[in-house]
Amino acid sequence: AIITIIFCLVPLAGCEPLIRFPANFVEVDAVDRGIYDLRAVSADGVVIALRKIENPRNGTLDFWCEAVENELVGQGYSVVETKQAEAESGLAGQVITFKNLQQGQDYTYVLAIFLKDRHILLAEAGGRTANVKKRMAEINKSLLTVK
Repeated sequence: AIITIIFCLVPLAGCEPLIRFPANFVEVDAVDRGIYDLRAVSADGVVIALRKIENPRNGTLDFWCEAVENELVGQGYSVVETKQAEAESGLAGQVITFKNLQQGQDYTYVLAIFLKDRHILLAEAGGRTANVKKRMAEINKSLLTVK
């Protein structure tokens, strides 16, 4: 699937994408970030992360939002909410909130998608639903600091 290709792309060199994490999150060292350019975690296991990947086909925001949604729904996630968003930097984007049941636990995954030049910026947050709900205001604020 197209989205699988996107998620497997290696982060690009050059200007690093930026995001401000909430004060009560600890940034993860580069070796432990995996596919993410930046990643931080709260004491209760909520993760906020950012990836910058190439927009290989110069796709539109609507295209990538639909592709991501289709991929995650195909993996058992359900869409809770979709809304238009604007980052502090002025980038237009979309925030999609998903839920999923994993090993008997409810999880929430929030994904903000922005296009910048020829790149896709994916700002993500996730964790157990109860913990994400407690932190939703700070999560939403953080995701919109992408630039």
